[in-house]
Amino acid sequence: MRNLGLILLLGALAASPAVAAPRDETHAVESVRPEAVLADVSAQSPFEIAKAANGLWARGDRLQAAFWFYVFQIRTSAWAEAQPDLRPLRAAINEDLGRTVNEWLASDVEAWEDMAERAIAFEARQPLWSGRPDGVSEADWKVQVEQSRARYVADFRQVFASIDPGAIAAVRREHDLPVGPLDEPGAPLDAAWR
Repeated sequence: MRNLGLILLLGALAASPAVAAPRDETHAVESVRPEAVLADVSAQSPFEIAKAANGLWARGDRLQAAFWFYVFQIRTSAWAEAQPDLRPLRAAINEDLGRTVNEWLASDVEAWEDMAERAIAFEARQPLWSGRPDGVSEADWKVQVEQSRARYVADFRQVFASIDPGAIAAVRREHDLPVGPLDEPGAPLDAAWR
């Protein structure tokens, strides 16, 4: 999350609107049947959430994909901090799927912030996966996860507090990128995802 400002900038300054097109099987994150993963996010590794988000994006449910991408980011933050060997995987997903999602979301900053706040609230209420890094007690892991969540939320809110939606819209218009309501969002967010 520490590079969210950079991601926002990339979304605002992207040179081609083609990034909004659904990605195919060449996407770095493989697709899975999203419903199988999302029915119980605590039943599997949080990295599986990225696969579900990718599947949602591929079928055209962009808003749902964005929501679950943010849940993935939050859920994997503590893992990346605790296990350095997971950092490259998380960074690759953030670069690939994250760039696609954020460039699309940047067309409507208000909708973006609302969706991300929903993802933050939803994720915080979900039980954690039973797995945890080697050598970390259950109590210590819960503390690490809460600290990681708090950093993520603080970073997110700091970045969005500094955003000028008008400036982002102006830059996007200069680059012939969509501005306004989110383009082709697909299925709406489930009412329970709050």
